[in-house]
Amino acid sequence: MRDDSPDPPSLLPAGEPLPRRGCAVLVLPAGTSVPSALTTLRTTRNHLAVVTSGGSVHGVLTLADVLRRLFPPAPSAGVARSAV
Repeated sequence: MRDDSPDPPSLLPAGEPLPRRGCAVLVLPAGTSVPSALTTLRTTRNHLAVVTSGGSVHGVLTLADVLRRLFPPAPSAGVARSAV
């Protein structure tokens, strides 16, 4: 099978999916807020994003990471809660 698609640029454009061999890579700038990252992940129907700054890759953000930040796990049953 021959692939005639041009090679992608070495630096990915921030905030835009880049097609590559049938899949897209979502790139978010390092300063993206958690709510904004969630909105972008949902609207682009992605579960993963590459986080970049100044052309360098800083890591990978997952939808699970965002949801854990927004909805931290409940305290365990053995921890006493303060009265309201």
